[in-house]
Amino acid sequence: MSPTGTGPAPYGGLAADMRSLHHESFTGALLVFGPPDTTLHFRQGLLVAARTPAAPAPDTLLLRSGAVPEQDWAAARAHALTTGDLGAELLARRHVSAALLELTLERSLLDGVFAMGLTPSNRGGEVRPGALPPLLRLDEGVEPGPALREAARRHDAVGRRWGPPADLARLRPVASGAPEAVPSTVHRDLLARADGRRTPRDLAFALGRDVSGVMADLVRLAERGLVETAPRPPGGPLSRRLPERGQDGPGPRPLTQRRPGADGTHLAPGTDTGLPPEVAARLNAAHHVPGDLLGDEE
Repeated sequence: MSPTGTGPAPYGGLAADMRSLHHESFTGALLVFGPPDTTLHFRQGLLVAARTPAAPAPDTLLLRSGAVPEQDWAAARAHALTTGDLGAELLARRHVSAALLELTLERSLLDGVFAMGLTPSNRGGEVRPGALPPLLRLDEGVEPGPALREAARRHDAVGRRWGPPADLARLRPVASGAPEAVPSTVHRDLLARADGRRTPRDLAFALGRDVSGVMADLVRLAERGLVETAPRPPGGPLSRRLPERGQDGPGPRPLTQRRPGADGTHLAPGTDTGLPPEVAARLNAAHHVPGDLLGDEE
């Protein structure tokens, strides 16, 4: 696959495979070889989940943010092992609102697709018809076209303001300013954990946030001189560097090229389940739309 190929950079030919599975109303999984591997789950041609070690899953987003207490989560999950649907169980027990659950599941899916693009696009894959989806997934799903375009938009936003997102993903930023120097609690939490040992992926898992959102914030903080890499390179904060090369070896087989499908997004139904105001405020801050901080300032 080339970076441009038949889909938005950096997805190339993989986009054609995903759209073809949509066109075929495929149900099952598409394993995209890594490192790290990414498993895209489809139901009737729609993406319902993306699981990868490169980005937090919905459980991390909900638990680390405090939206669902760990004890409640464990009880709901234990029951869901018999039903196969953790989302329905969380809603039935009123541990989370449908709106927040939908938001978290969609953010996790889009972030997984974003993270998949941080490694070279010349990757192989394997189609697994009938593979069971994870316990926590979207009810109706998202078509591959919009998911790929949104992930590509996030890549482009980082690329225009900083440089190749794959390079940024390998860095280990360290705070160069006091956390109280920024107005947002989200940014203060990020600075407090930017200790020169964590990559953006590590920071996302520690904070229960999207990798793409963390990278967007690091770009903005770097522009303000509040973070830099460790050890400090010449040329200012968060300087760019070339990606590290992996071990030489036989490359994976390419995915079969297929016909593209249609585009669109389908949302799950809502409920009236409420969320405590203090948790809602924390989640709204932690789940801000990635890329917003990369917009032009007034």
